[in-house]
Amino acid sequence: MARRRTSVLVVWIALAAACGIAYLALQNRMGAPDYSVDRSESGRVNTLAAQHFPQLGDEQQVLVFRSGAHRAGDPAFQQAVDRAVAAAGAVSGVRLLAAPSPAAAQLIAPDKHTALAVLAFDGSMSERVARSKQVQAAAVTAPGAPVSVALTGFSALQNDVIDVEKADAERAELIGVPVALLLLTLAFGAVAAAFASIAVALVGIVTTFGTLFLVSLAVPVDSLVGAVVSMIGTGVGIDYAMIVVSRFREELSRAGVADRRDGPGIAGAVGAALDSAGKTVLASGLVVMISLCSLIVIPAVAFRAIAGGIMIAVLCTLAVVTTLLPAALAAAGPAINRGRLRLPR
Repeated sequence: MARRRTSVLVVWIALAAACGIAYLALQNRMGAPDYSVDRSESGRVNTLAAQHFPQLGDEQQVLVFRSGAHRAGDPAFQQAVDRAVAAAGAVSGVRLLAAPSPAAAQLIAPDKHTALAVLAFDGSMSERVARSKQVQAAAVTAPGAPVSVALTGFSALQNDVIDVEKADAERAELIGVPVALLLLTLAFGAVAAAFASIAVALVGIVTTFGTLFLVSLAVPVDSLVGAVVSMIGTGVGIDYAMIVVSRFREELSRAGVADRRDGPGIAGAVGAALDSAGKTVLASGLVVMISLCSLIVIPAVAFRAIAGGIMIAVLCTLAVVTTLLPAALAAAGPAINRGRLRLPR
């Protein structure tokens, strides 16, 4: 990796760019977590309900109509109901079970300012979540409208959870990465070494999401996996890079390499760092993946998905640490010590 550093860096730049594009595409493919438990009583109930009551669909959700100025039965109120019900029914896999009317007075509140329409959703959990999002986009109106329309139910709530998870993950990274950079700078005493560790973690995360995009072409990938992978990938990437970078700096100092033109000395330092710290990192990654087997045996889809996602994150991080990082260190050489801090011992 040190001798062919230019080729390695070019390949990784292209790969990281492709994974970055795949990451953006993955955001639109992530669905809701599947919290079902294998062979559970609740799962059997769902199967029996779908078998004996197919007209109710796999899930029921509710459109809620609310108006302070209009009452159920008023032309404006009824127009809002008709428009929302028609928009929802136009979505594939969604059909109307009951709408507010004089014949269905139980769907109208006593003050007549609030009414409900019950919808049936067909398909798997991820399909119902996607259809719920379509209904929300087509039928829901703002609270300030003459008659506000909102959708509620398990899948509708899952859409809100997905939005919150994505926003929180982005906010956590915006706060956590600068803090980590500051702490690493204080720990290394050099800005360049700290930046190298952060860069490895970020490339590892991007590569992980690029790999998850390929996985999503075969099996669903949910937002919970994305949030966990981002958290674990950042921590593992920074830790593993920190170990190797520290060892590399020690080897440079021990060998007295102070010139970037000293190719053999720099390559030797890279090799020594990977031969010691690299083995530690590989052993640590292997232990992490073995420990995740305890999640795979849990009879729940969500836990298996989390375990698989973290395994991919660890593998991608190990690939970055053992290929990209050595090439980058060889290219940097003694420049890894740039930006030294003059701190009291």
